[in-house]
Amino acid sequence: MHATDGPVHHRVEITDLSSWLTDPLGYDPTLTITPADWIGTPTQRLAEVTAGAVFHDGLHTLTPARAALRWYPHDLWHYVLASQWQRIAHEEAFAGRCGEVGDELGSAVVAARLTRHLMRLCLLMDRRYPPYGKWLGSAFTRTTAGTRLTRS
Repeated sequence: MHATDGPVHHRVEITDLSSWLTDPLGYDPTLTITPADWIGTPTQRLAEVTAGAVFHDGLHTLTPARAALRWYPHDLWHYVLASQWQRIAHEEAFAGRCGEVGDELGSAVVAARLTRHLMRLCLLMDRRYPPYGKWLGSAFTRTTAGTRLTRS
């Protein structure tokens, strides 16, 4: 790996594909991807590796690796959706219960957390990996539900 040097550091590195993929994912998707690999990889890491423009793939190795990670296998996708619904189910009653005892701040905190869970669910339903929090709002606005629920 070679970092570029000069008066401005552009954070450009020269590396091989296996290292570039293994660093954020923890495994090499050009080999076998196990269910544990899929479940253990944060969605923002999958989004990082599969999104963005590819300007040149002269060795024709990056495009197939990204295609392998394009989306979860079908049964695993259903598991991920069910898990997201479980997160929502575990908390959906608490916003109202907080309000019943006069804890308006607690109610707002729970409602905000539920909103985040629902936004992530909408992304998963649209077969898009939820990004980390900084980009969640803008990613949500591009979902099927987001275009109907947000102001343009």
